[in-house]
Amino acid sequence: MIKHRLQTFLHQGIELGLSIIILLILGYGALGFLCHDDAFIYDDHGFHYATFLNAVMHTIPQEFRINTWNSSWFAGIPELQFYPPGFVIIGAFIYYAGLGLISPPMAYQLLVILAFLLPAIGALFLVRKSGFTIFPALVSGVIILLYDGSASGVSYGVLFGLINSRLAFGFIYLLLFAYLYYLQNHRNKWAQFTVILLTGLLLVIHPYHIFLPVIALFSQILTWSRIGLIDQRKVLKRSLILVLIGVGLAAFWWIPLLAYSDYMAKMQVWTGTSKFNDLIYGLSGNFPEKYLIILYCMAGVSLLVTEYKIRTKAILAGFLFTPILMLLFLLFVRLVLVGLFKIYSLDPWRLQDDFYFSLLLTAGIGLYFPLEWVFQKIRVKAYHNWQDAFGLITALCVFFVLSYGGITVLSSSFRYQGFQRFGFFNQARTYLHLDELWGYLHTEDTGRVMFTSSRIGIPGLPDIFHTHVLALTPWYTGRPILGAVNEPFYATAAYYYFGHKPPVVIRQEADALQNKSLFGIDWEQMSPVMFWNYCRRYNATTIVVNSSEDKVLDWFNKSSWFQLINQIGPFSIFRTVRYTSEWTASSNSQIHVKVQQWDNLRIRLQIDKIKNQKNWLFVKMGYYPRWRAYVNGKPTIIESDELGMMRVLLPEGDHYPLDIRYELTAPHVIGILVSVLSLFLAIGITLKPRFKFKK
Repeated sequence: MIKHRLQTFLHQGIELGLSIIILLILGYGALGFLCHDDAFIYDDHGFHYATFLNAVMHTIPQEFRINTWNSSWFAGIPELQFYPPGFVIIGAFIYYAGLGLISPPMAYQLLVILAFLLPAIGALFLVRKSGFTIFPALVSGVIILLYDGSASGVSYGVLFGLINSRLAFGFIYLLLFAYLYYLQNHRNKWAQFTVILLTGLLLVIHPYHIFLPVIALFSQILTWSRIGLIDQRKVLKRSLILVLIGVGLAAFWWIPLLAYSDYMAKMQVWTGTSKFNDLIYGLSGNFPEKYLIILYCMAGVSLLVTEYKIRTKAILAGFLFTPILMLLFLLFVRLVLVGLFKIYSLDPWRLQDDFYFSLLLTAGIGLYFPLEWVFQKIRVKAYHNWQDAFGLITALCVFFVLSYGGITVLSSSFRYQGFQRFGFFNQARTYLHLDELWGYLHTEDTGRVMFTSSRIGIPGLPDIFHTHVLALTPWYTGRPILGAVNEPFYATAAYYYFGHKPPVVIRQEADALQNKSLFGIDWEQMSPVMFWNYCRRYNATTIVVNSSEDKVLDWFNKSSWFQLINQIGPFSIFRTVRYTSEWTASSNSQIHVKVQQWDNLRIRLQIDKIKNQKNWLFVKMGYYPRWRAYVNGKPTIIESDELGMMRVLLPEGDHYPLDIRYELTAPHVIGILVSVLSLFLAIGITLKPRFKFKK
């Protein structure tokens, strides 16, 4: 008995090991140039790498936190509060697990490579755990690895930098694997703990994608209970408790997110354009969605005509039922929440991914079924048995899939666009003269640097090849910036690009505004005096314009309010004339302010007034409810002005200190407590094998 189990374990281990090696080889063939000891900075990777670098080198080791205030971007933003911090958490784990042997660029590259490979490996284990042989599991893994038709596909999710979406793509399959393992061993302590942990982790990686695994879990419970494998009410209750504990693990992030959602702009870039037809024929990629529909139908036929084990049939039925439920949920979001009530909290374009994910689950099974059926009928005798013949034909089918839209298309197209030559940080530093630019900005002035666009292109290449690498400017110059980051959700950023602060619905991306408008005003309509006043309000003393912005360059060259002081590579650098750097301002010229401390978490000012009366002081830092102001230890009013900056009420008195601190608020405290309590519950479930849920 023990010998038989050992042989089975070794056989399955060898199968899975060889399958993973095949996926690694195919992945290297498709995007092997990513295996590079340098950060890939194409498109969104630029500011993602900047966020990661700031976290692992500053905020985590020095401030002991993930969600912190970043005073370097857009006059201050609550970084990773409105943007899911999961990729930073995983990247930091990779970096610190290296014990100093891994550089930050290499750690980020490993994170990108993990995001690329994880969906395929997760699907491999999931399909195998469902009771199918290694062949459909491997085919599913290959298709999912190279799938390129959605926001989490290879192009958007890996190369364009939507790394959170791609990581969520992989963790969805891992979580579904954990759910299946839990349903088959619902009293196993480690199965319960894994469900809790992965649920919480998926929430902080990308909260939009939590709906698919929960819907899939409900679908599995429903199908399993219909054939008597489980007690529906009992297991559903237990599962709900585990999922809620997992949601509670991420409460430190999502409770403040909900509490302060009015301070985040809503995006309607994709929600306004998504149509029902897009859902069926979708974004054309290397594996068009209509072929997924065909494979889905073939998997459905296999459920009816094959002799799978009863549990395998139940799992497949749950897989087939999941896309239907996901489609109904997506239509509810698109037609009711967005279309009827104008609620933009859930983006149908990203949720659309989950519909395709659920189809991809059945892709390998749908391809496996007809081949299995044919061999069972004709009983090929050219080989030792029909499984050997099936293995050969499956290998040929995998080769066909790769030839159709996989490794050759991906590797040739992305190499053709210059990713290998220009896609990495050190290469961009050379071609864009970044070291020279950053060295000059470091010595030029003390105010903010304003970039008039959110991106920069490589000279001589098509406009499609661009990067947000200038988001790293604060790290290399010590100066905060405006622009250079395609994240218009925060108050100051929304006003900078669109001329409105939250609550506001954004209907186009910041990248689309390059060379067209800023502060919501077209450059043809921009007044030099108005723009100069914006620079004064934001304390922007240096303006950088890149060579692709011909309208902006012409505007600055004609204005007497700004002086061209240098040209470095593709950049023209202007100085704001008749203005010197000041971090505070007041309508009362008799108020004198001395800055004693100015950093991420605290601003200390010394106030001197000639007249003993109340006044408003404008502090040139973005406002967020976590900021609190104190005069002599007593709280005073602090609020947002029309640009999203701080405005503090100065009480009566002629000489006193003003202390502005970035503190925890009630939603943050509640979120932390809920997360800690959920962690104790998860540990308690794990340490107590016979944990029982009360009736």
